[in-house]
Amino acid sequence: MDSNICYNCGAVYDRPDGGRCPDCGAVIVKNELPKVEKRLSAAFLLLRESQFDEAKTAFEAILKKYPENALAYWGRFRARYHITYVLNADGKQVAKCPTRSGANIFEDTDYLKATEYADNEEEKAFLQAQAERIKAFCTERTMSKNLVVRFTFGEIDPNDAFVVPPKKSKKPLILSAVLAFVLIAATSVCFATGVFHKHEPGAEANCTEDQICVKCNEILVTARGHTPGAEANCTEAQNCTVCNTELKAALGHKPGEWKTEIFPTDEQDGLRVIRCMVCNEITDKITVSASQGLAFVSNGDGTCSVSGIGTCTDTEIVIPAIYNGRLVTIIGSSAFRGCNRLTSISIPDHMTRIDEFAFRDCSSLMSIVISEGVIRIGYEAFRGCSSLTSIVIPDGVTSIGEFAFHHCNRLTSISIPDSMMSIGDSAFRDCSSLTEISVHENNAYYCSENGILFNKSKTELICYPAGKTETSYSIPDSVTSIGYEAFSGCSSLTSISIPGSVTRIGGAAFSDCNRLTSIEIPEGVTSIGSSAFSYCRNLTSIQFDGTTAQWSAISFGSYWNNGAGSYTITCTDGTIAKNGTVTYH
Repeated sequence: MDSNICYNCGAVYDRPDGGRCPDCGAVIVKNELPKVEKRLSAAFLLLRESQFDEAKTAFEAILKKYPENALAYWGRFRARYHITYVLNADGKQVAKCPTRSGANIFEDTDYLKATEYADNEEEKAFLQAQAERIKAFCTERTMSKNLVVRFTFGEIDPNDAFVVPPKKSKKPLILSAVLAFVLIAATSVCFATGVFHKHEPGAEANCTEDQICVKCNEILVTARGHTPGAEANCTEAQNCTVCNTELKAALGHKPGEWKTEIFPTDEQDGLRVIRCMVCNEITDKITVSASQGLAFVSNGDGTCSVSGIGTCTDTEIVIPAIYNGRLVTIIGSSAFRGCNRLTSISIPDHMTRIDEFAFRDCSSLMSIVISEGVIRIGYEAFRGCSSLTSIVIPDGVTSIGEFAFHHCNRLTSISIPDSMMSIGDSAFRDCSSLTEISVHENNAYYCSENGILFNKSKTELICYPAGKTETSYSIPDSVTSIGYEAFSGCSSLTSISIPGSVTRIGGAAFSDCNRLTSIEIPEGVTSIGSSAFSYCRNLTSIQFDGTTAQWSAISFGSYWNNGAGSYTITCTDGTIAKNGTVTYH
């Protein structure tokens, strides 16, 4: 005799192949199975082990290859409803659906597909009969009614496990129904191994664990889930307010940069700290001493100025807040000029001015923190600081002198505060890495668009950063004037379009734009300043929207085209060569 299994309920019997399972009625299949049936057998085994998600995945894999396999649809249906078979008190396999209702199974898509693709009427009838059983035993109301009656007075048919009412007097049946009603009303009951019993609740449900019946393992109360407390921050995790389980770890600090918060004096150390950029908590700190040997002069009003490097050999200068009992308020003219070993400098809060040439040609100076008390940055104050990569101009500064940051060729960005009232010509000349100038939105005198500096009304374009990488640019229609050296040294630009609103092109406006090949100039332009296009060596085309006569009427500054390429000016009625030769159409 070959050993056979019931793929549906898992019963094993020694019967000829093709026999029927006495528990559920399914056809018994031999253990030696074709490939698809072996996969089905493995999937049904997962069902019998209550691995419903894995079983569902296995049946879906079979359906991808065999989309008309009735048993695969049947198996997926069972996996979705968590239907399995358990031994009852009589040792028979009966359906169990502990967590879901089977009330609408006859409308289920998988059930309908299973009956549609059944191999024959016999298999279809089997599936329908099983569905009836599952509905009967997996619908809570049906379980409560029929099985209590069976428990009391019914008897079990070994083939279908249905309740068979007694054939004798109806009085016991009526009595049993009354008793069943009382039992149901008075207690919670569940079906386990084929018999009823009163639920025996286990441990109370909590955030993560269900409360289950200790006899049948049925869920009585589902886990409540965590109740999140306050959001996690730099130092504190987010915990459940009920069980205190950590839900989200503390984020940790985001350290900023070193900043001197208490400036030293000539007699007392100060404090330099790093604060978290999120919560502002101090994450690190060190004491800092003032640089020794600096030279000072009196301002005649009880304050003093730093006048020079003196005998100081520090490469990182810390200016004291107080020297000989006097507040230090000014960094004097040329105080640190040419100090090419200087790498950083800290300026105390009481400082009000950085005078002309103060740090000119400090070629190793990489960082500087300007205190919020400073109101004026002088002429050429930082000219030639070729290692300076960034600088923050604090709120309170009202003016920047001419050429203040000239040739700071590693400076990539600069921010203009809302207090700024005046920026001198050529303040950012030859800053070949500068890509953005930003302006505080509340500034009353200046604004910025795409990193380009304008006056507040956007009628004057003041500075197009020389480090921008775009190859073409169209000046906004609001602009009427192009400022002095506005595009000077912009080596990426190859073409520029000037709108009809522009009437003036300032001196050196496009000087040293060595890749500029073409430019459009409107007929309304009345003046072109000195050296406006000097050393635009690749300039070949100037498109002028007016006539040759209008071009000749423009007021040109000296050397406006000095060193420019061999361009041709195309007017509406002819062309003008660089040497002045006019050719009419």
